[in-house]
Amino acid sequence: MKNIRLITITIPVVFFLFLLIADRPFPDFLPNLTRGELGLVENLQVIFLLAAFVVASSIFFQFKVLSNWIKIWIITGMLATLYVFLEETSYGQHYLRWDTPDYWQDINDQKETNFHNTSSWFDQKPRLLLELGIIVGGIIVPLLCRFKPILFVIQEGSFKQILPDRSLFVIAILAVLPRTYERILTLIDVDNMYLFIRTSEVQELYFYFFILLYFIFLRKILLTGFSNSNANILISG
Repeated sequence: MKNIRLITITIPVVFFLFLLIADRPFPDFLPNLTRGELGLVENLQVIFLLAAFVVASSIFFQFKVLSNWIKIWIITGMLATLYVFLEETSYGQHYLRWDTPDYWQDINDQKETNFHNTSSWFDQKPRLLLELGIIVGGIIVPLLCRFKPILFVIQEGSFKQILPDRSLFVIAILAVLPRTYERILTLIDVDNMYLFIRTSEVQELYFYFFILLYFIFLRKILLTGFSNSNANILISG
C-alpha cells in the first residue's frame, strides 16, 4: 500500500493535534467539532464504520475458501461494525430527524432510538472490551514482537493472520491516550485539565479508524497470500 506512513502516522497525528487545538481551547471556532450528532468527529465516525463494514463484507464474499474460523471472525467483524454504525446514527434518526417514541424516551438517557444509551452492557462494557483488544493487539503485541520476539512466538497457520498490522501502532496509541489521561486526572482528583470537551467521541473516532484500517490490511494480507500461492496457510483448518 502506497503512502502507508501518511495514512497510519502523519494524518492521524496531525488530526489529533488539530483536535487538541480546536476543541477545548477554542470551543467557538468549530462548536460542533466533538459536540452535536452531526459534527465533524461524529460524521467521520459514521464514514469509518460504514467503510469498515464494506471492506469486511468484501473479504467475506471475495475469498470463498477461507477456513471456518476466519469466516466466523470476519462475520463477527461485519455484524459488529454494522451494529455500531446503526447505533451511532440511532438507526437513521440523526439524519432523518424522527421523534423518539415516548416509551423509549423513558429508558434511553439521551432520548434517542438506540440501545447503547439504555444500559452499560450496550455501551461502556463493549467499549472497554474494544479498548482492551486494541491495547493488546495494537500496542502490546507489536512491542513484544519488536523487543522480545522470543516471548511471542506465533506458528504459521495459527491466529497470526488476524492480528492487527504493526503499522497501526500509532493509531492504537492515539485511540487509548485520551481516556488513559482522563483516568489519571480522575485518580488525582483533577477535573479542569481535560484534553477534549467530549473525550469519548475522540476515542471512538480513532477506534473506528483503527478497525477500518485493520480490515483493509487484513484484505491485503489475504490477497498477498493467494497471489503468492500461500493459500494453504490462510485457508488451513
